[in-house]
Amino acid sequence: MLTKKIVFEAALESLNEKQTRLESAFDDAQNALNDDSKSSAGDKHETSRAMVQLEQEKLSSQLENLTKLRQLLKSISLEKKHKALWLKLKTVISLYRLH
Repeated sequence: MLTKKIVFEAALESLNEKQTRLESAFDDAQNALNDDSKSSAGDKHETSRAMVQLEQEKLSSQLENLTKLRQLLKSISLEKKHKALWLKLKTVISLYRLH
């Protein structure tokens, strides 16, 4: 049987894993941007930099949403025994799947 604590811990672990992946992708984009700065100038160079910056903005937005989901998850009291708890957990899981 799934207990509230098991679901809570699994959701938190999943958020942590996604954060690690997003941070790694952000670092990769930053390294690409730094490496691109060393390459030749011109339209191709500027387009490449713009694409990397857009990717960084997207990743930053996802990290921000992840932080909000983590805060929502942590606001859930495992001590309460009512349907509102499961509704909050379902909300967190549903929002997580959208990102």
